Amino acid sequence: MANKVEHYYSAAWRDISDYVEGGIDRIPRSMINEDFTLKAEMFTITIAETIRQSAVYPDNFEFSAGELLKFTMNDTSFVIGGKIDSSTYNYTNMTFDVRVKLTIKDLEDYKVDATTLGTQLATGVNWYEYCALDGVVGLPVVGLLWVMQSMFIVAGYTLDVSEVENEVVLTQANWGLNFATIDITYRDFMTYPAILMCINQSVAVVSSVIDSVDNDYRRNKISFFECLSVLLSALSLGLVQTSMTAFKLVSSTSNYIVTDDNNFEYSKEKMKAESDLTVFGIRNQTNSDENVANYGSMTPITINALSSGEGDQITYMMNLAVYITNAKTVTTENGYSPTYYAGTYLYQLCMPEVSLDLVFGITFPSSINWLNTAQKQVRAKVSDFVKETILTNYQSTDKTVMDHNIDMQFSNSEITQETY
Repeated sequence: MANKVEHYYSAAWRDISDYVEGGIDRIPRSMINEDFTLKAEMFTITIAETIRQSAVYPDNFEFSAGELLKFTMNDTSFVIGGKIDSSTYNYTNMTFDVRVKLTIKDLEDYKVDATTLGTQLATGVNWYEYCALDGVVGLPVVGLLWVMQSMFIVAGYTLDVSEVENEVVLTQANWGLNFATIDITYRDFMTYPAILMCINQSVAVVSSVIDSVDNDYRRNKISFFECLSVLLSALSLGLVQTSMTAFKLVSSTSNYIVTDDNNFEYSKEKMKAESDLTVFGIRNQTNSDENVANYGSMTPITINALSSGEGDQITYMMNLAVYITNAKTVTTENGYSPTYYAGTYLYQLCMPEVSLDLVFGITFPSSINWLNTAQKQVRAKVSDFVKETILTNYQSTDKTVMDHNIDMQFSNSEITQETY
């Protein structure tokens, strides 16, 4: 068939499509949940034992965990890549039941800490990646897009951010002393590595204390996969795999529009919200922004939880704050073009939540503090929505829908999407 299942064996990709007997009707393409958190579902394909009769494979061949599998449509259109998680030989049916995990799951093998991630962050080459010394508290700052790219680099992959990095997320008025208006893009979102190394911890403290084997903080360390999930949800970004070793970020997109003639199967449900907004609770646990220096302390400082509402249905990831960099050159109405960075890493300024200039009564931009994460999670809980399930021709474009499964045998797409 034109659609291929390939197995990397004996230092080369081998087309094993003719031996695949089942499981290729639901190959997952979408990698996000409805709140934009990351998902990576496993799936199983069935391969005939007759693969042993191929000239390439020996008579006693067995699939092994960790071996690579690649799924392509029409020979060249990449669908997804994975690794074998397990393989069971079925003596009755004379088949191999091969369980496949997506390669993005490799990010679960790494923890967010100063050694594993912090070293890579420091290799950033400009102020949108890594700045060795900010202009506020004297600590390094790092771009959120670079944080995500660094996690992929450590795991042996690449992450393309070019499609989203210059996308305008919000417009900030009254910026700085000249009251300029500037556009904030995805690459303008920053955080402090010192804070990042305390993610999911109940304290603010220097990273060496978190990493110490003499403390229990290491138990709360999260994986790259979990960290990436939080960032995708917070920024409303989707993730697409483009090759076996490459991924890219995509911005939130609208649903698929399918004409009636191409709707092979279709269902539509009106869904009621789970909760009432009036009794819905949000819990945020983070250190106060004006105390960023606490993350350089050798003595752990407990952070406080802030709750809103009557419940605890939504919980933020502890110890993670987002800032907006002021590394901007803007033109004001009077034609003045101030430069908000000095052409060197040493003068990067990462804007805190409180005013920097109370003497002059000027309020500077505030940190974001994961409002997007709350919005997506709250929407999923308290909003009525319409759920559509569509079976149609193969859709090669990538949209941030809830589910997109590929039927490789018939070149179809099964799409589940929600409208709020």
